[in-house]
Amino acid sequence: MENLGNKYALAALRHKRAVLAGELVTLEKQAAWKRQQLAHVDATLGVFGEADPDAIKPVKPYKRIALFKQGELSRHVIDALRRGARPMKLAAIVEAVTADLGHGRAAIPALQHRVRVSLQYLLRAKEKVAKAGNGQRVTWALKAS
Repeated sequence: MENLGNKYALAALRHKRAVLAGELVTLEKQAAWKRQQLAHVDATLGVFGEADPDAIKPVKPYKRIALFKQGELSRHVIDALRRGARPMKLAAIVEAVTADLGHGRAAIPALQHRVRVSLQYLLRAKEKVAKAGNGQRVTWALKAS
């Protein structure tokens, strides 16, 4: 006799298993398709004289997440530094950019790395900002034009 307390848990687990099995079938079909395409490309490489296509190292696919348009984050960072009117720490810049974008404080951890990278780019490639200090004492400011 089945315990009634487990009826819902058992139904949920059966559903979860069915979903996972369905996803697995789909992934196996995709893998079979990719293997077939790879065989065709290998055959074409053979026609062009490539002796060992397996020697070509696989490349991990890169999926870009387009959170910002080209240069948009850099403009927000520069605006935050301009409004700050004095050297600012990374945390203050991130808070200003987050406020500009209309996000809550929950977005700060996700934006912190992106803002830091943007500042490094503005420092090295564009030479629009200046960095002072080390470690936790780093401050950022716009370069005088």
